[in-house]
Amino acid sequence: METAVWTKKELMLLNTLKNVENGVNVDARMIIYCNIEPQLQVLVEGSRMAADMWERLILQFAQAAATNANLLLSEFTNYRYEKGGNSWNLEVRSCS
Repeated sequence: METAVWTKKELMLLNTLKNVENGVNVDARMIIYCNIEPQLQVLVEGSRMAADMWERLILQFAQAAATNANLLLSEFTNYRYEKGGNSWNLEVRSCS
């Protein structure tokens, strides 16, 4: 296996690219953090990369969407249609 030999110029270019990437990541993290609600900021605190922050937010909203979908489906199944009319009534069910 051959080991790569880098010239001084190539190493400087790589270092410059790394610094630019880190700067962009810091900016992106700041933009995300400053533009979300405080309760969501807690979820992304400690993330080292903006992509990690974004993934945590996507996961949070995906879970919330699934919960909302189940709640809406549950409410929908409690509606019944009255014959002869043109309305739907919510049938309240007791848990007891």
